[in-house]
Amino acid sequence: MAFLATATNVHLWGLTQQKKQFWRTKQQQEIDFVEEKDGQIQGFEFKWKNRKIKIPKNFVETYKTDIKVIGRDNFRDFVRVEDK
Repeated sequence: MAFLATATNVHLWGLTQQKKQFWRTKQQQEIDFVEEKDGQIQGFEFKWKNRKIKIPKNFVETYKTDIKVIGRDNFRDFVRVEDK
C-alpha cells in the first residue's frame, strides 16, 4: 500500500498549476517529488551525488509513468521559470 501526500513547503517557480506531492510505501520505498498536471503523474528523484538509483517498480506500474532523476547536472532545468 502506498500513499501520496501533499507537499506543503514546496516553492518552485513555474509549478503553480500542478499538484505537488511525495510518494512512500509502508516498506519505505519512496519517490522524492511527484507532480500531477492534467491527470498525468510525473515522479522525480533528487540525487546530488552520482549514485545508483533504485526506482520502485510498483510506482512505475501503478501510475504508468517514468521517473526523472534530478542532479547537479540538470537541476537548473527543473527549477526554471517558463514563459506563459
